[in-house]
Amino acid sequence: VYKSYIDGHLQCQVNAIVERHMAVLSQNYIYNAAVLVVHVPSGEVRAYVGNSAARKGSRGDQVDIIRAARSSGSILKPALYALMLQNGMILPRTLIPDIPSRFGSYAPSNFNRDFRGAVPADEALAQSLNIPFVRMLRDYSYARFYDDLKQLGISTLHRSAEHYGLSLILGGAETSLWDVCQLYTGMASTLRHYNEEDGQYFGGEYRKMKLWRDEILSGEKVGEGKNAGRAAGDGVGMEEFCFIIEFVLENRYEFRVQRCLGCGSESGLCYRSLGRECRRRGASRFGGGQDCCSCIV
Repeated sequence: VYKSYIDGHLQCQVNAIVERHMAVLSQNYIYNAAVLVVHVPSGEVRAYVGNSAARKGSRGDQVDIIRAARSSGSILKPALYALMLQNGMILPRTLIPDIPSRFGSYAPSNFNRDFRGAVPADEALAQSLNIPFVRMLRDYSYARFYDDLKQLGISTLHRSAEHYGLSLILGGAETSLWDVCQLYTGMASTLRHYNEEDGQYFGGEYRKMKLWRDEILSGEKVGEGKNAGRAAGDGVGMEEFCFIIEFVLENRYEFRVQRCLGCGSESGLCYRSLGRECRRRGASRFGGGQDCCSCIV
């Protein structure tokens, strides 16, 4: 018998939320959705929706999207932005060229096929502009970013850094929803501990998510190792990294984003609204603020 950390009441609520949103999204031929809700302090997975229920016209509904490797899209842009800030390579208002660009045979374009000329780095993140971020990755080095992502828990980069090249920042690499949730849960947990424990670190922040009770990760039972120093995957100077991410996403992305980072939608009928509702439910169920819960859709 396997026992999980799933919260039955929360799971039913999240199932209902997904079904309600998919009834609308399916009108735009969007038939698949997955949701992972994690309790940040413990890393326990409290709700797990691997895919939405089958409906007329849908396909692939038996695939567990949470574990499946697929294009990362723009979800890694905040990580590159924060790493460059942390390493002193940019400031939030550093101007980045957003002009027609070619890097060898690679010619990226923005989602709306438009160009801004020169755009501050924080606005490039808020609006998920492609060309500025390819330029930023070129300056940072895609090989260096590739190594950082592996340290931060992205486990699906099975090919070499040279194989992905500059497309690494625009969805040219594979990642899973599980790994992305592990990354952002680790950020939230690191910042939470850093603030609450007077700057102390906890080992294994980026390997702490668990679905099954008594699960063993990296040879150490998850939850042990308090104040154990930086464990494998914790070597990127994470407290500054996480603070920058929190600041940018709260002060820029949340209020000024023109389209969804995940699905490109410019309307309210997108995965962002689904994620917000699931996160509110999780935070309410956990009895804490929204920072006690991470929800990846």
